Amino acid sequence: MAVMAKVSLAGAWVGGLLLFASVGLIATEVVLRKLFGATLHGAHELSSYAFALVVSWGFAFALFEKAHIRIDVVYMRLPVGLRVALDLLSLIGLAALSGLMSWGAYGVLAGSLQRGSTANTPLETPLWIPQALWLIGLAWFALSVLALILRSLTALAERDPESAQVHAGSRTLSDEIRTEAPAVGERS
Repeated sequence: MAVMAKVSLAGAWVGGLLLFASVGLIATEVVLRKLFGATLHGAHELSSYAFALVVSWGFAFALFEKAHIRIDVVYMRLPVGLRVALDLLSLIGLAALSGLMSWGAYGVLAGSLQRGSTANTPLETPLWIPQALWLIGLAWFALSVLALILRSLTALAERDPESAQVHAGSRTLSDEIRTEAPAVGERS
């Protein structure tokens, strides 16, 4: 799990760098258009690819950081066993969704490879390149969800529902405080 979390973190960092590069590219495009009437052909296209990659790779990072949105007003008042059951149900639903997204992305990639599709832009980017990277990010997310499910089920088989809760559950208020306390102490 630690290795998967580190790979996801690396994907998030690369995604962040891609976003900064996209901002720089678009800012340069705007300045060139306003001042010189010139354009960087492909800035919009490349930033669109970057956004797709950032999103697909960001899913797994958000999963390991427990950053996906959950409404837990009632959830936190439930017994651990019921919370773990709901967490597993949530992860199973997420596995189905991530599997469908990966399957759909595979279909898009296979079609582009079969047709030799390129973007109808001045760059004429072979579409399989960004689509393959997009698919890899989505597949990594699906694999990450499956790994969390298996880790949680293993903990349950070992009669350790608290460990299953740690892997499958959302962050608790205590988790949030532990995460933020060092940063607050540094600012004081």
